[in-house]
Amino acid sequence: MERTDLPQVPLFPNQDKLAHLLAYAILGVLWGAFWLRKREPGFWKPYLIVLVFTSLIYGTIIEILQGQITLSRSADVYDIVANTVGMLIGATAIFYLRSKVGLNNKV
Repeated sequence: MERTDLPQVPLFPNQDKLAHLLAYAILGVLWGAFWLRKREPGFWKPYLIVLVFTSLIYGTIIEILQGQITLSRSADVYDIVANTVGMLIGATAIFYLRSKVGLNNKV
């Protein structure tokens, strides 16, 4: 058996969900920082909603495409949930930090 034929064993159950959550949390921080630089202070709540909604749409499209156009991957609704929660965590973190460390529009 070749090395590539060996099954991959995750370190813990649902390891991929944590990877989705962390990746989207990082994306949320980056998008949040961008939006803080481009938007007026005090109007962050609508932008947080847009960030999370955009993440939901993007993650859903990726999951659907993954299930439709690949043979080795499948769509998973829990990946979409992990993506959305990760984005919410990341975007909330950057908007929370803006007031705590004086970032405001200087991110």
